[in-house]
Amino acid sequence: MLLEEILEKENAAKAEIESGDTKKRKAEQDKASADSIRRLAMKRMSQSNTSEALFSFAPREVVPLNYASIASDNGGFKLRWAYNNNRLMFNLTCKTTGWCAVGFTTTADGKRMVNYDIALGGVASNSGYLDVSQLLQSFKSCALGSRTECQFKPF
Repeated sequence: MLLEEILEKENAAKAEIESGDTKKRKAEQDKASADSIRRLAMKRMSQSNTSEALFSFAPREVVPLNYASIASDNGGFKLRWAYNNNRLMFNLTCKTTGWCAVGFTTTADGKRMVNYDIALGGVASNSGYLDVSQLLQSFKSCALGSRTECQFKPF
């Protein structure tokens, strides 16, 4: 319950701060309230050994992007995306070494990939790459053991 209140207050504070100076004071009050709740949670945690240990993982900062995601059942593929400031941002993780790819279409018949937009990226010679013919901009590609992760957005 307290963790939810912390996240709610911090999200409200960030939204208010970003919306303009006229609401800045209210946002600062919300942030102070969230900090107060966090301190209370930490105090309770110090008084309890197990029941509130979860609060040791309460975030100090809230990341402004909340990703939606889809993943394969076997864990070999995960695509996360977020929409922020009129921009789509993607994070693609595949259980492959060196490359990742995903296709987008409005006609998903799966035949010959006609009218698909494809994002293909990966790591070669320790450098990240992305096929820019699809008008995509890469801002991170890396190999993580037996996985490859690519972050990209449309230009």
